[in-house]
Amino acid sequence: MKFRLIFIAGMAIVATGLYIWSDQPKGISEEELRSLGVIVLPELKTTPELNLVSHLGAPFTKSALQGKWSFAFFGYTHCPDICPVTMALIGEAEERLAERAESKVLARIRPVFVSVDAKRDGHAKVASFIAKTSNRFVGITGSAVEIKAFADFAGIGYKRMGSKTTAKAQEYLIEHQGYIAIFNQQGNLYGYIKPPFEVEHLVRIFIGLAHTPTQSFS
Repeated sequence: MKFRLIFIAGMAIVATGLYIWSDQPKGISEEELRSLGVIVLPELKTTPELNLVSHLGAPFTKSALQGKWSFAFFGYTHCPDICPVTMALIGEAEERLAERAESKVLARIRPVFVSVDAKRDGHAKVASFIAKTSNRFVGITGSAVEIKAFADFAGIGYKRMGSKTTAKAQEYLIEHQGYIAIFNQQGNLYGYIKPPFEVEHLVRIFIGLAHTPTQSFS
């Protein structure tokens, strides 16, 4: 009897917790976004046509950014610290959404990894890298010129470190900014999430934008 009462009490606590979570506001205001580390652009930036390559080896154009809120992190597969940590945090945020049965949110967001290392990161390498985090990630690579053009548009700076004439020409680091660029459902640049990142903040941002019509931010 005592065990049964403890079990019932425990289930009640779980049910209350689920109710409280489900009762949380879904949409999000620009003010709340800013409090979570989001930089909201004064005006949307229209994304130009893209000529990139997905991790599957298929063409990646602007239309591939449309239909969902996209969260793009620019990095490279040989990155020793910032990239794997950031990718892991995004992946953990996805896991928490799955645990909370936020299937609609997961269906409305798109995590994206953009390699800024055209020399070493072919689409197969990018595919292997993102697979370590989540099967929902979309990976992007392409020619150095096209990647640079996309990064410049998104306002993400990066620079190769070290000499290009060393014996170990394949061993170099790339200094890059750690922002996550946000693209709206029309594929246009909406803003950025500033580092350092917190998983619960990412979860709230994903939920808030997924449940907020794009035109609310026009």
